Parts: sequence; structure tokens; C-alpha cells
Amino acid sequence: IFNEHINFSYFTNKLERNLENLDDDKSRVLIYGAGSAGVQLASALNISSKLQSVGFIDDNPGKIGRRMFGLDVMGGRFSLRRILVEERIEEVVVAIPSAPDEDLADFFAPCDELGIKCRRIHSLI
Repeated sequence: IFNEHINFSYFTNKLERNLENLDDDKSRVLIYGAGSAGVQLASALNISSKLQSVGFIDDNPGKIGRRMFGLDVMGGRFSLRRILVEERIEEVVVAIPSAPDEDLADFFAPCDELGIKCRRIHSLI
């Protein structure tokens, strides 16, 4: 029985490492905007072979701490730098089509400083 437990543990650990390595090939993406555009984007990224949605940020205090489409809303824009570092984010996508460019200038600054790609979608249609 002891030997069977060791073999099972070995294969379980190996499977977990292999699954983790699959995610290593995907870029870790944070979505800014947990509204309908953000949820649609998360859904689309779910089927991507190159991108992995890690979570959302949203400035609506009522959404922070909730789960949307199976992803955590981790904080607002003032938590961005911490989230980028802690979650090892490689790309940020702004999913607020109506946000004026001038309102996003301050938002993009931490991404630029950390060398993280940041882009926005204007429409999903």
C-alpha cells in the first residue's frame, strides 16, 4: 500500500507540474473593466492558445472582491501596480470602449514603467 501511495503521489505531482507548464506558455493578461465588454473579452481569451486571463480590475467598489466569469475582480486602478507585480502580469487589456484616451493616460503609466504591454479594445463587434 505504501508503494502504491508513493506511485500515485508521484504521478499526481507530475500531472500538476505538466498542467502548470501548459499555462507558462500563455501570456498572463489582466483585464481592466469587469463590465460586459470585459466579460466578453475574458470569454474570448478562455479559448485562446496564447493568452490566459488572470483577473479583472475595476473602479466600481461594488465589483471589487467579486468573481466575474470565474475571475476575481482584484481591485481598482489604484491597485494596478501591486496586482501587476504580484500576479506576474504580462499584458493589460482595457475593456472599457467608452473611456476617453485622456482618462487612461495615468492608467497606462505603471504598465509603461514596468515594461508591461497595455492596449485597449474599442469594440468587440
